[in-house]
Amino acid sequence: MTGDRAKLPRARGLLCLGLALLLLYGLATLLGLRAEVAVLTGTYASAGAAAAGAIYVVLHLAATALAPVLILAAGIVALVTWRLRRAGRRDAC
Repeated sequence: MTGDRAKLPRARGLLCLGLALLLLYGLATLLGLRAEVAVLTGTYASAGAAAAGAIYVVLHLAATALAPVLILAAGIVALVTWRLRRAGRRDAC
């Protein structure tokens, strides 16, 4: 380690990933994949319906648990980056 500050993830990347997850979840809902979740209760359906149900569940979990965390992290990283840049300008004077 050279003593440099640790690199922060980019706020824009975190925000884009969180919004992409929400967009995919909304698209899956609009395509009607929500109805295929019934397959996961053990009712008989085709293999395609089972895959669609599993995809919907994964997207639902990602959109409700992961996307908000990514969006909040993007805000925190942006704030910390702004504060570090501001502190760096103050030290240069």
